[in-house]
Order: sequence, then C-alpha cells, then structure tokens
Amino acid sequence: MKLLTLVAAVLVAGCAAGPRATLPGSTASVQTGANTIVGRTVAPVNCTGSPVHLIPATTATRERYGPMQGKLVEPSFDRAASGAPRQDIALTTTCDASGTFRFERVPDGEFFVQTFLAWSEAGSIRGGTMVGSASVRGGQTQQITLTR
Repeated sequence: MKLLTLVAAVLVAGCAAGPRATLPGSTASVQTGANTIVGRTVAPVNCTGSPVHLIPATTATRERYGPMQGKLVEPSFDRAASGAPRQDIALTTTCDASGTFRFERVPDGEFFVQTFLAWSEAGSIRGGTMVGSASVRGGQTQQITLTR
C-alpha cells in the first residue's frame, strides 16, 4: 500500500509541473517550450482529420525524413513512414477542417513535421507521406506549408 501511495504522489507531482513531452532516446519527460509551429498542406487534398507528427531532428531522423521533404512519398516507397506512430515522435496533433495544424508549447530546436494524405482518384486510393521542417527558438511562431 505504501508503494502505491508513493507512486500516486509521484504521478500527481509530475502532472502539477505543467505540460511535458517525451523526447526520443529518453524515457524521461522534459518540460515543453514556448514556441509554436503552425502549418497547412497543399496537395491534391488537404490533411483534414489526419494526424500530424512533430519529430525532433536527430542524425537518424535527418537521414530518414530529409530526402522526403517537398515530395509526396507513396507508401510503397516508405511503408514505415505511413504506418503507426513511432518512438521518434515528440508531439502529435490533428489537421482541422481547413487543413491546418498547430503545435503549441514546442521546445527550442529543429523538427520535422510529417503527415499522411489519402484520396480517391479514378476509382483507386492514392496517397502518401508529406514532410516539412521547422526550427524554433525563444518563443517563436513559425508557419510552414507541406507541399509536394
């Protein structure tokens, strides 16, 4: 019982400290920042209802997402990018009805922004992953457009 009480106290104390995010390569959570990233998609369709992921730029994520920027990468070329969320994702949001998305309380740093689009064309389903990048520091708001 004492252990359960201790665990509950630690969890409550952690929640009281404010918004937190788990960054890749770490099991510890870190305080989030004062930056904002606002964006939209420009493609055959917008990202309405789709999840959008904010991914810290590391050596591994630069190798993975760098070549994908400014392209619509079809799933056959990068199945993992269009699959379930991975451990490299720091924050996730959803595109609104107008195809825009917003990340608030982003820590200082460089990030990739990734989403998956799908639509019907000539009776078949088309789609793919779109990736952009953002760099924020000191309370900035950066606007980005994901396009192919």
